[in-house]
Amino acid sequence: MLQLAAQQPYFLADFYFFQKLFLSDIFIISDFLLYRKQSAMVRTRLSAEYLPRYLTIPVSHPTDHSSSPILRVKLLPQEQWVGQHLKTLKSLYRRYPYFEYYFPELEEIYFRKYIYLHHFLIDLIRWQVKLLFPAKQIVITSEENLNDLESFVRWLGNLPAFHFLVYPNEAEYYQKQFSGFQTFVIEQIGNQRWPGGYTPEESLLVLLFLEGPDIVRFFQKVNVPPA
Repeated sequence: MLQLAAQQPYFLADFYFFQKLFLSDIFIISDFLLYRKQSAMVRTRLSAEYLPRYLTIPVSHPTDHSSSPILRVKLLPQEQWVGQHLKTLKSLYRRYPYFEYYFPELEEIYFRKYIYLHHFLIDLIRWQVKLLFPAKQIVITSEENLNDLESFVRWLGNLPAFHFLVYPNEAEYYQKQFSGFQTFVIEQIGNQRWPGGYTPEESLLVLLFLEGPDIVRFFQKVNVPPA
């Protein structure tokens, strides 16, 4: 049985985002879902020494942002924030062992000419997935013309038998929205020994700058159901 996981596109997501991706056979980025202000879609937690703790992407908010899907949210002009983001990351992590190895690739993504938020987020996710799990199958709902929950549910119905992998705080939502499909609650890793003061709620980018290719050793096969 396939293991599926789905998530909104997050900005430089934390360890748990990529742990769920690691456990899945197919990882779905659902950019048709509604945008939420001050969420992981536009901000990421950095190391404790960074205040105000979050690095945030500025976006152009629709008049009624609560009803706007992620894929319709636009970025503010890049000259207003890209330079500051890169300066912040350099200031915090330039002395980390693998900073110089990965930062040029990250910088190249930042300097691309994006209009929409979801394109920037998806490119960042794909870059990190290529580094970590290059064989992983990623599905972007907007690229499959799945632009609402109804079309997404129909698409799911054409797949072979699968479980949705969910964290405990997501179980209620999945039971409500996807009642016709099986879900399986997975554990969050809490007993790792993290290097350099890293915590799994912080952006995985921090761990990547610390550990480089060896980062994959932190991902674990937790209580996933047998295939």
